[in-house]
Amino acid sequence: MKKRFKPILINAIIFITAVVLFAIFRPYFHILFGSYLKVPFYYHILIFLASYFIVVMLHELAHAVAFLIKGIKPKMILVLMFLFYKDTRWHLKINPKLMVLGGGMVMPNFQAIHSQKDIDYLKKATAFSLITAPTFTVVFASLLLLTNLIFFYDTPLTVFAFYIALFSAFFTYTSTLSAQGIYGDFVAHKRINTDPMFALSIVTQFVDDLNPFLIDEMRKRLFEHIPSDFSIHLLNFYQVLLNKGIYEDSEIDELLLEKTRVLAKSSVIGRRIARQYQQPLILQQAILYLYRCQEDELVDRLMVLFEAELDRVKTKQPVKQYYMKQTNHLLNRIDASEYLNDTRPFHLGLMDLIVSNIPEYQADEKAHLKPIERFEKKEMIHLDNEELM
Repeated sequence: MKKRFKPILINAIIFITAVVLFAIFRPYFHILFGSYLKVPFYYHILIFLASYFIVVMLHELAHAVAFLIKGIKPKMILVLMFLFYKDTRWHLKINPKLMVLGGGMVMPNFQAIHSQKDIDYLKKATAFSLITAPTFTVVFASLLLLTNLIFFYDTPLTVFAFYIALFSAFFTYTSTLSAQGIYGDFVAHKRINTDPMFALSIVTQFVDDLNPFLIDEMRKRLFEHIPSDFSIHLLNFYQVLLNKGIYEDSEIDELLLEKTRVLAKSSVIGRRIARQYQQPLILQQAILYLYRCQEDELVDRLMVLFEAELDRVKTKQPVKQYYMKQTNHLLNRIDASEYLNDTRPFHLGLMDLIVSNIPEYQADEKAHLKPIERFEKKEMIHLDNEELM
């Protein structure tokens, strides 16, 4: 049989099978669809919303339980606009703005990493959680739908089972997608097992204790790449090291400074980072680190690009005003203490929007509103430019 006729034959078989099954089970389908249609419209809306919430909740709880099985406690669970976080005990915060995420998230509490063995264990635990949640969602929805079709097809539970199956199918599909540094569960599971850089980037996001081993691992990755080739994962390392350099270090990190110099001297690299990865605030961090290292000429140069990128992403005027005032305040150019203390911080990134609801991170934000103290000026040792440019 010619290949062009195969699709026609397959579709014909499916159609004939469907007609025969409908004819045989017509009374069953009549009752099934009748039980669906006899539910009032306004109840459909309520069941639709409740099913959406239940699927997201079960999905995130599956992530959390998977981590617990591996001996890792969660410190934050987000379900739509409901954020549960733990310090000494669990708290609940409701923020409708979190609905923009359209789903949920679990933040595990990873302990300090002291060796490659620790990284490998946390990588495996994360991979286990990533595959567990979508698998559980599919199995739960399938069993519920099958049970309903066999035993409760003549009851209003048909509506509930249908919507649960619908949302489960939707979330299973989204688990196969990725875009702008956001990865579906199945995609992340595959990459965390095959890409060491990706695995280290994911694990690093959930570690609070930046000990010398982990810092050295991130610096090694930065040393091996030039800024023009920074991936989203290298940018995660770069941001972590910049933040440490701005607020914690007592002396200049020469590798970090040289990388930042290259970024500041090339508007092409700066624009690529800000646009390709939707991270204009990394330019702000670079500005602050250069200022601390007394690289004033490069600070002025990068400030122009930073303001242009805030305009390009079409941020609302109050958002741009906030970041420009914040930056100039941290650079000791203006005193905007009263404005910054009275104004609720704006967040351009999804992760920042989530963690900004947790008091621990809010305290960190407030602590970082003090003007930057500069390193002492001293003769710098420049690394080989061929490795950096």
